[in-house]
Amino acid sequence: APTKVGGKRDVKEEPVLPLPSHSWHGSTLAAIDGLPWPEYLREFVRLACVCRGADKALRIRDGLHRACIALKASISQMEVAVTALSEHPTPEELEEECPHPHVFDAHGVVEYPESVNNADNTTSQTPQEKMANAIRLRRHFNLLTGCLPFLREVLLWLEAIETAAATDLGRLFVAGDARCDARDRGRGSGGAAAVAPALCVPPGFEGGRAEDAVFRRVAEEYEVEMRQVLAKEGWPAHILERRGQDSSQAIDHAVHGTNLAEKTD
Repeated sequence: APTKVGGKRDVKEEPVLPLPSHSWHGSTLAAIDGLPWPEYLREFVRLACVCRGADKALRIRDGLHRACIALKASISQMEVAVTALSEHPTPEELEEECPHPHVFDAHGVVEYPESVNNADNTTSQTPQEKMANAIRLRRHFNLLTGCLPFLREVLLWLEAIETAAATDLGRLFVAGDARCDARDRGRGSGGAAAVAPALCVPPGFEGGRAEDAVFRRVAEEYEVEMRQVLAKEGWPAHILERRGQDSSQAIDHAVHGTNLAEKTD
């Protein structure tokens, strides 16, 4: 049965995802059980699958299929939610509708003059409640629109991996912990001849490249201002504690240290 999630004010049902119609791991075990051999031989084959990594590979294959199903369902639900949220007024739109002077209280909620509250008493919500609701909805909108591109990219490549596995198209991703020449193989660390780990991805794989570009633009735009503030005031105390540096060391590093944009390379 569906489980209830959320508080009393917003009780929703968790969607029940359809189970995969096929299980590679289950089919393999069923095939072994159907072999016309003595039980001790069938058990030997099962244990050989575990020892040789076949059992693990089949479980990963099933997990990949389930992940694709779950991602498709999540992305579909998120797209519906984004469409619904985009129909609600934003905090900026509410601000334009009510240009009266106001202030924010300690919780970040807008406090309007009493005259504005009295003028809006024909509706079910006060201006403060409307603004608080708009901020809450916009927060969810920002979260979903930020997650969707990443989830779509993940689904794209999980499906590509599943297709490659189903059609035996070969390898898509190649990675290694270290590369070294024949003299250093089997020596653990790789020695002086070892080079950087290998990571090869297929054409079209973007990963976090778009997010890196956004970070680079933000870093380049505000870096000069940030360094000026650090040179004048230093790092905040809670950051200094984490860095383990005193104020003079932190300021010197901030002013003469590595360029922020270079850290993304």
